[in-house]
Amino acid sequence: ATTAAGLKEAYDDALAEQKNGDQTYNEVELEKSILEAAHQKDFAAVRDGTSEDSTTTAKALLKLATQKHFESQLLESAEKALVKSLADRGAFDKVVLDQFENELISRIKAIDERLKELSVGKNTRQSKVDAVKVEYDNIS
Repeated sequence: ATTAAGLKEAYDDALAEQKNGDQTYNEVELEKSILEAAHQKDFAAVRDGTSEDSTTTAKALLKLATQKHFESQLLESAEKALVKSLADRGAFDKVVLDQFENELISRIKAIDERLKELSVGKNTRQSKVDAVKVEYDNIS
C-alpha cells in the first residue's frame, strides 16, 4: 500500500524536478521578455523618433545586441543610425534600422520556437506534480 509519507516524498521529488527542469524554460522566457521590451519600447521609440534620450536608448540597444551576438557590421552601422533624428536619417540609415529590427524579430521568433520545445517538458513535469498531489490528497 502507498503511504502518506511515501507520497509526500514523491510529491517533494516531483516539485524539485519541476523546479530544476523549469529553470531553463524560465530563463528563456526572461530572455524573450527582454528582447520584446527592447523591440516594442526602446527600438520603437528610436525608429519612430519619439525617444526622449536617443543616445542612452541607442547604447542600451547596442549593449543588448552585442550580448546577443548581432553581426558586427550591423552593430557598427546601427551605432550611427540609432542616434540620428528622423529628419537626419538617410536611406542607408533606414535600411540599417530595418535590418536591426528584423534581427530583433528573428531572435524573438527563435525563442518562441525554443519555448514551444521546452513547454513539452514543463507540461509533463506539471502533470506529474498534479498527479502525485491528487494521490497524496486522497490518502491523507
